[in-house]
Amino acid sequence: MNQGRNLTVKKERRKQNKATDELREEVEMLDIMLSSLVDVLEEKRIVGHKEWENRTKQRLSSK
Repeated sequence: MNQGRNLTVKKERRKQNKATDELREEVEMLDIMLSSLVDVLEEKRIVGHKEWENRTKQRLSSK
């Protein structure tokens, strides 16, 4: 009986690990997309990385 419970716990951990990995991959993709956007904005002399960081920090601190 205990062995069945252990298998259930292991399956649940695998599901959680898979969900965590998927979330990590999505966050990494969003980070790459944002960095690419800032690069384009910087190339077009619209906004630089430093200004982008400052605005982001400002918005985060206002929440």
